[in-house]
Amino acid sequence: MHRVTEQPRDELFLVADLRRAAIRIDPKDARAHSSLGNALNVKGKIDEAIAAHHEAIRLGPDLALVHGNFGRALKAKGELDAAIAAYRESIRLDSRNRTRLARTVLGTLERSEGPRERTMALRLARLAAEPSDPAEPGSVGNAIVFEALAAGYAANGRLPEAVKSGDAPMNYMGNDRSAPDFTVKDRAGRAWRLSDHRGKVVIMNFWTKTCRPCLEEMPSLLDLSERLAERDDVELVAITTDPDWESIRTIFPPQNSLEILFDSDEDDDSLPDVVRETYGTQLFPETWFIDPNGIIRLRVDGPRDWSQPVVEELISAISS
Repeated sequence: MHRVTEQPRDELFLVADLRRAAIRIDPKDARAHSSLGNALNVKGKIDEAIAAHHEAIRLGPDLALVHGNFGRALKAKGELDAAIAAYRESIRLDSRNRTRLARTVLGTLERSEGPRERTMALRLARLAAEPSDPAEPGSVGNAIVFEALAAGYAANGRLPEAVKSGDAPMNYMGNDRSAPDFTVKDRAGRAWRLSDHRGKVVIMNFWTKTCRPCLEEMPSLLDLSERLAERDDVELVAITTDPDWESIRTIFPPQNSLEILFDSDEDDDSLPDVVRETYGTQLFPETWFIDPNGIIRLRVDGPRDWSQPVVEELISAISS
Protein backbone atom coordinates (compact mmCIF):
# COMPACT_ATOMS: atom_id res chain seq x y z
CA MET A 1 0.00 0.00 0.00
CA HIS A 2 1.37 3.38 -0.91
CA ARG A 3 2.01 5.50 2.15
CA VAL A 4 1.72 9.26 2.19
CA THR A 5 4.59 10.69 4.21
CA GLU A 6 3.62 13.14 6.91
CA GLN A 7 4.08 16.73 5.80
CA PRO A 8 5.60 19.37 8.09
CA ARG A 9 3.04 21.70 9.63
CA ASP A 10 4.18 24.72 7.61
CA GLU A 11 3.78 22.73 4.39
CA LEU A 12 0.24 21.77 5.38
CA PHE A 13 -0.67 25.41 5.88
CA LEU A 14 0.90 26.23 2.52
CA VAL A 15 -1.21 23.54 0.82
CA ALA A 16 -4.38 24.97 2.35
CA ASP A 17 -3.40 28.51 1.31
CA LEU A 18 -2.81 27.36 -2.26
CA ARG A 19 -6.27 25.77 -2.30
CA ARG A 20 -7.81 29.03 -1.07
CA ALA A 21 -5.95 30.90 -3.81
CA ALA A 22 -7.44 28.55 -6.40
CA ILE A 23 -10.90 29.23 -4.99
CA ARG A 24 -10.35 32.98 -5.22
CA ILE A 25 -9.50 32.54 -8.91
CA ASP A 26 -12.63 30.46 -9.54
CA PRO A 27 -15.09 30.43 -6.60
CA LYS A 28 -17.32 27.95 -8.45
CA ASP A 29 -14.61 25.28 -8.83
CA ALA A 30 -16.02 22.35 -6.84
CA ARG A 31 -12.74 20.43 -7.02
CA ALA A 32 -10.84 23.32 -5.48
CA HIS A 33 -13.26 23.43 -2.53
CA SER A 34 -12.96 19.66 -2.15
CA SER A 35 -9.15 19.89 -2.23
CA LEU A 36 -9.27 22.58 0.45
CA GLY A 37 -11.42 20.24 2.54
CA ASN A 38 -8.80 17.51 2.17
CA ALA A 39 -6.02 19.86 3.26
CA LEU A 40 -8.02 21.00 6.29
CA ASN A 41 -8.82 17.39 7.15
CA VAL A 42 -5.12 16.51 7.19
CA LYS A 43 -4.47 19.53 9.43
CA GLY A 44 -7.09 18.25 11.88
CA LYS A 45 -9.54 21.08 11.24
CA ILE A 46 -12.40 18.65 10.65
CA ASP A 47 -15.34 21.06 10.98
CA GLU A 48 -13.78 23.51 8.52
CA ALA A 49 -13.01 20.59 6.21
CA ILE A 50 -16.62 19.41 6.29
CA ALA A 51 -17.83 22.94 5.51
CA ALA A 52 -15.51 23.05 2.49
CA HIS A 53 -16.80 19.68 1.31
CA HIS A 54 -20.42 20.83 1.70
CA GLU A 55 -19.64 23.74 -0.61
CA ALA A 56 -17.92 21.40 -3.07
CA ILE A 57 -21.00 19.17 -3.20
CA ARG A 58 -23.28 22.19 -3.66
CA LEU A 59 -21.20 23.29 -6.65
CA GLY A 60 -20.58 19.83 -8.10
CA PRO A 61 -23.27 17.39 -6.93
CA ASP A 62 -22.52 14.97 -9.78
CA LEU A 63 -18.77 14.74 -9.11
CA ALA A 64 -17.94 11.40 -7.52
CA LEU A 65 -14.63 12.73 -6.22
CA VAL A 66 -16.17 15.35 -3.96
CA HIS A 67 -18.51 12.82 -2.32
CA GLY A 68 -15.61 10.46 -1.66
CA ASN A 69 -13.55 13.24 -0.09
CA PHE A 70 -16.55 14.23 2.00
CA GLY A 71 -16.87 10.65 3.24
CA ARG A 72 -13.22 10.67 4.30
CA ALA A 73 -13.75 13.81 6.40
CA LEU A 74 -16.91 12.41 7.98
CA LYS A 75 -15.07 9.21 8.83
CA ALA A 76 -12.32 11.24 10.50
CA LYS A 77 -14.97 12.96 12.62
CA GLY A 78 -16.49 9.61 13.59
CA GLU A 79 -19.81 10.16 11.79
CA LEU A 80 -19.80 6.72 10.20
CA ASP A 81 -23.43 6.59 9.00
CA ALA A 82 -22.98 9.88 7.13
CA ALA A 83 -19.60 8.71 5.81
CA ILE A 84 -21.15 5.49 4.48
CA ALA A 85 -23.84 7.52 2.69
CA ALA A 86 -21.19 9.78 1.11
CA TYR A 87 -19.06 6.82 0.00
CA ARG A 88 -22.13 5.10 -1.44
CA GLU A 89 -23.01 8.17 -3.50
CA SER A 90 -19.41 8.37 -4.71
CA ILE A 91 -19.57 4.74 -5.85
CA ARG A 92 -22.96 5.31 -7.51
CA LEU A 93 -21.48 8.13 -9.56
CA ASP A 94 -18.25 6.27 -10.40
CA SER A 95 -17.92 2.53 -9.74
CA ARG A 96 -14.12 2.83 -9.70
CA ASN A 97 -14.46 4.39 -6.27
CA ARG A 98 -15.35 0.95 -4.94
CA THR A 99 -11.69 -0.06 -5.24
CA ARG A 100 -10.57 3.24 -3.73
CA LEU A 101 -12.87 2.57 -0.78
CA ALA A 102 -11.32 -0.88 -0.41
CA ARG A 103 -7.94 0.81 -0.04
CA THR A 104 -9.43 3.05 2.64
CA VAL A 105 -10.59 -0.05 4.48
CA LEU A 106 -7.08 -1.50 4.39
CA GLY A 107 -5.72 1.66 5.95
CA THR A 108 -8.41 1.62 8.63
CA LEU A 109 -7.72 -2.02 9.44
CA GLU A 110 -4.01 -1.42 9.64
CA ARG A 111 -4.47 1.39 12.16
CA SER A 112 -7.30 -0.22 14.13
CA GLU A 113 -6.74 -0.23 17.87
CA GLY A 114 -10.21 -0.65 19.31
CA PRO A 115 -13.75 -1.91 18.67
CA ARG A 116 -14.92 1.40 17.19
CA GLU A 117 -12.24 1.36 14.48
CA ARG A 118 -12.85 -2.31 13.79
CA THR A 119 -16.60 -1.77 13.44
CA MET A 120 -15.91 1.10 11.07
CA ALA A 121 -13.60 -1.04 8.95
CA LEU A 122 -16.09 -3.88 8.70
CA ARG A 123 -18.95 -1.59 7.69
CA LEU A 124 -16.79 0.02 5.04
CA ALA A 125 -15.76 -3.45 3.89
CA ARG A 126 -19.36 -4.49 3.39
CA LEU A 127 -20.02 -1.33 1.39
CA ALA A 128 -16.96 -1.96 -0.77
CA ALA A 129 -18.21 -5.48 -1.44
CA GLU A 130 -21.75 -4.50 -2.44
CA PRO A 131 -22.41 -5.28 -6.12
CA SER A 132 -23.02 -2.33 -8.44
CA ASP A 133 -25.73 -4.38 -10.08
CA PRO A 134 -27.81 -7.08 -8.32
CA ALA A 135 -26.95 -9.40 -11.21
CA GLU A 136 -23.22 -9.00 -10.47
CA PRO A 137 -22.40 -10.59 -7.13
CA GLY A 138 -18.76 -9.43 -6.89
CA SER A 139 -16.31 -6.58 -7.26
CA VAL A 140 -12.60 -5.91 -7.27
CA GLY A 141 -12.96 -4.06 -3.99
CA ASN A 142 -14.57 -7.19 -2.59
CA ALA A 143 -11.41 -9.18 -3.30
CA ILE A 144 -9.04 -6.72 -1.66
CA VAL A 145 -11.23 -6.21 1.38
CA PHE A 146 -12.00 -9.86 2.05
CA GLU A 147 -8.35 -10.80 1.66
CA ALA A 148 -7.53 -8.14 4.24
CA LEU A 149 -10.23 -9.26 6.64
CA ALA A 150 -9.69 -12.99 6.51
CA ALA A 151 -6.02 -13.33 5.71
CA GLY A 152 -4.75 -10.29 7.52
CA TYR A 153 -6.85 -8.96 10.34
CA ALA A 154 -7.77 -12.44 11.54
CA ALA A 155 -4.04 -13.15 11.88
CA ASN A 156 -3.28 -10.98 14.91
CA GLY A 157 -4.37 -7.78 13.21
CA ARG A 158 -1.45 -7.75 10.73
CA LEU A 159 -2.07 -7.27 7.03
CA PRO A 160 0.08 -9.42 4.74
CA GLU A 161 2.57 -7.54 2.58
CA ALA A 162 0.94 -8.75 -0.65
CA VAL A 163 -2.33 -7.15 0.37
CA LYS A 164 -0.70 -3.91 1.50
CA SER A 165 1.01 -3.51 -1.86
CA GLY A 166 -2.05 -4.55 -3.86
CA ASP A 167 -0.20 -7.53 -5.33
CA ALA A 168 -2.57 -10.18 -3.99
CA PRO A 169 -3.63 -12.66 -6.72
CA MET A 170 -6.61 -11.28 -8.61
CA ASN A 171 -7.15 -13.93 -11.29
CA TYR A 172 -10.13 -15.43 -9.47
CA MET A 173 -11.10 -12.92 -6.77
CA GLY A 174 -13.38 -10.12 -7.82
CA ASN A 175 -13.97 -11.54 -11.28
CA ASP A 176 -17.20 -13.41 -10.48
CA ARG A 177 -15.52 -16.72 -11.24
CA SER A 178 -17.68 -19.76 -10.59
CA ALA A 179 -16.17 -22.44 -8.39
CA PRO A 180 -15.49 -25.60 -10.44
CA ASP A 181 -17.80 -28.39 -9.38
CA PHE A 182 -16.38 -31.67 -8.12
CA THR A 183 -17.21 -34.80 -6.15
CA VAL A 184 -15.08 -36.29 -3.36
CA LYS A 185 -15.73 -38.79 -0.57
CA ASP A 186 -16.32 -38.35 3.14
CA ARG A 187 -14.77 -40.52 5.85
CA ALA A 188 -17.48 -43.18 5.38
CA GLY A 189 -16.93 -43.33 1.61
CA ARG A 190 -20.10 -41.39 0.73
CA ALA A 191 -20.03 -38.94 -2.16
CA TRP A 192 -19.88 -35.19 -1.37
CA ARG A 193 -20.55 -32.84 -4.29
CA LEU A 194 -19.89 -29.10 -4.13
CA SER A 195 -22.93 -28.06 -6.19
CA ASP A 196 -25.24 -29.90 -3.77
CA HIS A 197 -24.47 -27.15 -1.26
CA ARG A 198 -25.54 -24.21 -3.42
CA GLY A 199 -27.37 -21.67 -1.27
CA LYS A 200 -24.75 -21.85 1.48
CA VAL A 201 -21.38 -20.25 2.05
CA VAL A 202 -18.88 -23.06 1.50
CA ILE A 203 -15.44 -22.85 3.12
CA MET A 204 -12.95 -25.40 1.78
CA ASN A 205 -9.62 -25.95 3.52
CA PHE A 206 -7.09 -27.94 1.47
CA TRP A 207 -4.49 -29.75 3.57
CA THR A 208 -2.42 -32.89 4.05
CA LYS A 209 -0.98 -34.59 7.12
CA THR A 210 2.65 -34.07 6.03
CA CYS A 211 2.11 -30.29 6.08
CA ARG A 212 3.20 -28.88 9.46
CA PRO A 213 1.45 -25.48 9.00
CA CYS A 214 -1.75 -27.40 8.20
CA LEU A 215 -1.54 -29.24 11.50
CA GLU A 216 -0.70 -26.04 13.37
CA GLU A 217 -3.86 -24.29 12.13
CA MET A 218 -6.09 -27.35 12.55
CA PRO A 219 -7.11 -26.61 16.21
CA SER A 220 -8.46 -23.20 15.20
CA LEU A 221 -10.26 -24.78 12.25
CA LEU A 222 -11.86 -27.27 14.64
CA ASP A 223 -12.84 -24.36 16.87
CA LEU A 224 -14.49 -22.62 13.92
CA SER A 225 -16.38 -25.79 13.00
CA GLU A 226 -17.79 -25.96 16.54
CA ARG A 227 -18.95 -22.35 16.35
CA LEU A 228 -20.59 -22.95 12.96
CA ALA A 229 -22.19 -26.28 13.90
CA GLU A 230 -25.63 -24.76 14.58
CA ARG A 231 -25.70 -22.70 11.37
CA ASP A 232 -27.47 -24.11 8.33
CA ASP A 233 -26.17 -21.43 5.94
CA VAL A 234 -22.48 -22.39 6.10
CA GLU A 235 -20.61 -25.55 5.14
CA LEU A 236 -17.02 -25.90 6.40
CA VAL A 237 -15.02 -28.81 4.98
CA ALA A 238 -11.38 -29.87 5.25
CA ILE A 239 -10.30 -31.65 2.06
CA THR A 240 -7.16 -33.74 2.40
CA THR A 241 -5.02 -35.44 -0.21
CA ASP A 242 -4.44 -38.31 2.23
CA PRO A 243 -6.04 -41.61 1.15
CA ASP A 244 -8.53 -42.39 3.92
CA TRP A 245 -9.75 -41.75 7.47
CA GLU A 246 -7.52 -44.39 9.01
CA SER A 247 -4.42 -42.57 7.78
CA ILE A 248 -5.32 -39.34 9.61
CA ARG A 249 -7.71 -40.23 12.44
CA THR A 250 -5.08 -39.77 15.19
CA ILE A 251 -4.84 -36.07 14.27
CA PHE A 252 -8.38 -35.36 15.45
CA PRO A 253 -10.15 -35.62 18.80
CA PRO A 254 -12.63 -38.55 19.07
CA GLN A 255 -15.61 -36.23 18.76
CA ASN A 256 -15.42 -33.31 16.32
CA SER A 257 -17.86 -31.58 13.99
CA LEU A 258 -15.41 -30.82 11.18
CA GLU A 259 -16.36 -32.50 7.90
CA ILE A 260 -13.28 -34.30 6.55
CA LEU A 261 -13.26 -35.11 2.83
CA PHE A 262 -10.78 -37.10 0.77
CA ASP A 263 -9.40 -36.05 -2.60
CA SER A 264 -8.19 -39.50 -3.46
CA ASP A 265 -9.75 -42.24 -5.57
CA GLU A 266 -7.38 -45.15 -5.98
CA ASP A 267 -10.07 -47.08 -7.89
CA ASP A 268 -10.36 -44.54 -10.72
CA ASP A 269 -7.16 -42.90 -11.99
CA SER A 270 -9.11 -41.08 -14.70
CA LEU A 271 -10.66 -38.68 -12.18
CA PRO A 272 -8.72 -35.40 -11.84
CA ASP A 273 -7.30 -34.40 -8.47
CA VAL A 274 -9.59 -31.71 -7.12
CA VAL A 275 -6.96 -29.97 -5.04
CA ARG A 276 -3.98 -29.99 -7.39
CA GLU A 277 -5.62 -30.09 -10.82
CA THR A 278 -9.10 -28.57 -10.56
CA TYR A 279 -8.12 -25.79 -8.13
CA GLY A 280 -4.40 -25.65 -8.94
CA THR A 281 -3.18 -25.76 -5.34
CA GLN A 282 0.59 -26.06 -5.04
CA LEU A 283 1.22 -25.25 -1.38
CA PHE A 284 -0.76 -26.17 1.73
CA PRO A 285 -2.82 -25.11 3.55
CA GLU A 286 -5.10 -23.19 1.24
CA THR A 287 -8.63 -22.04 2.10
CA TRP A 288 -11.37 -21.03 -0.33
CA PHE A 289 -14.55 -19.06 0.38
CA ILE A 290 -17.46 -19.65 -2.02
CA ASP A 291 -20.67 -17.64 -1.77
CA PRO A 292 -24.25 -19.07 -1.91
CA ASN A 293 -24.33 -18.50 -5.70
CA GLY A 294 -21.25 -20.66 -6.23
CA ILE A 295 -18.94 -17.68 -6.85
CA ILE A 296 -15.38 -17.72 -5.50
CA ARG A 297 -14.99 -14.82 -3.09
CA LEU A 298 -11.59 -15.43 -1.58
CA ARG A 299 -8.58 -17.69 -1.46
CA VAL A 300 -6.38 -17.55 1.63
CA ASP A 301 -2.88 -18.96 1.25
CA GLY A 302 -1.10 -20.32 4.31
CA PRO A 303 -2.20 -20.99 7.89
CA ARG A 304 -4.51 -18.65 9.80
CA ASP A 305 -6.03 -18.39 13.24
CA TRP A 306 -9.63 -19.25 12.34
CA SER A 307 -10.80 -18.81 15.93
CA GLN A 308 -10.88 -15.01 15.53
CA PRO A 309 -14.46 -13.56 15.65
CA VAL A 310 -13.83 -11.51 12.51
CA VAL A 311 -13.98 -14.75 10.48
CA GLU A 312 -17.67 -15.17 11.29
CA GLU A 313 -18.29 -11.53 10.36
CA LEU A 314 -16.58 -12.22 7.06
CA ILE A 315 -18.85 -15.25 6.50
CA SER A 316 -21.92 -13.15 7.26
CA ALA A 317 -20.78 -10.49 4.80
CA ILE A 318 -20.35 -13.11 2.07
CA SER A 319 -23.73 -14.70 2.77
CA SER A 320 -25.67 -11.41 2.77
